[in-house]
Amino acid sequence: MRGILLLFFIFLMSEIAFSLTVILVGISPGISLNNFPPVESSYTPDLYDLLRYHSLPPFGKAGFKINSEHLEAVMFIEARQDFSAFMMGKDFSNFPFSADSWFPFFDSNYPRVGYAQWSSKDFLVSIGRRKLKWGPATYDIGLSSIPIYYDHLWLQFNNDTKFGNFEYYFFAISADRSVYSAPKTLFGHKWGVSGDSFRLSFAEENLIYGVYPDLQDIGPFIIYHHSFQSHSNVMFFITAEVLLKSFRIYGEFGLDEFKLPTEGENSRPTAFGWLAGIEWSYGKSGPSERIKEYLEDFVLSERTFSTRSELKLKYEFYYTTPYLYNRNSDIGKFTYPFRLNVMWFGMWPDIDFFFGFPYGPDVSLHLLSFLWNKGNFEFSSRLEFMMIGDYGIDSPYYAPYEHDWYKLVEPTRNFIVFSNKLKYYPKADWGIYAGISIRLADDELRWRINTGVSKIYTF
Repeated sequence: MRGILLLFFIFLMSEIAFSLTVILVGISPGISLNNFPPVESSYTPDLYDLLRYHSLPPFGKAGFKINSEHLEAVMFIEARQDFSAFMMGKDFSNFPFSADSWFPFFDSNYPRVGYAQWSSKDFLVSIGRRKLKWGPATYDIGLSSIPIYYDHLWLQFNNDTKFGNFEYYFFAISADRSVYSAPKTLFGHKWGVSGDSFRLSFAEENLIYGVYPDLQDIGPFIIYHHSFQSHSNVMFFITAEVLLKSFRIYGEFGLDEFKLPTEGENSRPTAFGWLAGIEWSYGKSGPSERIKEYLEDFVLSERTFSTRSELKLKYEFYYTTPYLYNRNSDIGKFTYPFRLNVMWFGMWPDIDFFFGFPYGPDVSLHLLSFLWNKGNFEFSSRLEFMMIGDYGIDSPYYAPYEHDWYKLVEPTRNFIVFSNKLKYYPKADWGIYAGISIRLADDELRWRINTGVSKIYTF
């Protein structure tokens, strides 16, 4: 690992010498109309609160970009409203007002983007902080881009052979060790082969918790499951993707546990998740000409057959069994914790994302989406019908395991989420953004409307 980092550092130094550095300063004032009630300072925020908070971009930002033939390096410092002030009644805008006054007070949890990437035709390495994504779908079973960022090392290699294009991916992600007072590290590797219209890949993820990784954990070409190590939680994945003219058909299966008939009653129950999707695309749309500034602009994804098209219609189905991602200790679960420094909650709140499917275990989800990219317009619409079982990631996980390993646990709850996003950029350095979201859960209806303008200055 040290050798890889040293090599990467040498590449960076050589590229920086022949690169172009741009300083960026931006402002994105926005307002929000919503019916979310303000909370008290004793409130414990959850994942949905944090995602709503990030539905508005930061009020301001400053940073740099370095670009050359092979190198890309980016870092932004955000002038964002404090999360606790947002939750306690200042969510009508992204202006960084204090919770108890109109004086400015800024969020101190930055940067959310800061990485260096070196790439060539067949090789890519990225290190730093950004969103990452495995898989061909909107959401993913193994590694989703929903978390705000991952602190990571990512290696990627591909090469043409007589059997097709061979692809290899390796990543390491570290979580905030102050949450558990111990380290939590996720390793993943994936092998795949693809042709002009078919792609098949096999992958493993190895969650090392409570101890620092050793060479068995880091090894890029070993089978994690067969290391049989303590403090290790391993998942296996198969992904397939097919192109049929303007249609793309894809699926992913992730296996967490499989209970053999010879195992006793106290053995961990079978647990897996899967997805299937179909996408129709029309027309070609070139890359966006606007300056990259949103968190999703910096996602690093594995290669798929999905391309930027003028029009896309998509249907996806997801299913996760009750015991997926779980373990009998918090640090051993397939979750990625965020510890936030806030002013008015009187604590350091910890909010858990899932590394994979963002809604977690014991869920079935139907997803319909529409995407339109035309000239300076970027528009997306998404409708989700979701059923969530009564067994969550924080439910007890120990023998005897009383629930059916496949069926959703009763009683179930139904959710409907409808969201729209629009970006219109007449010029590359300024534009308008807007979003509408409606969430219906049981008898509770929550909605929000966000809009604002964005301007980037480059030097």
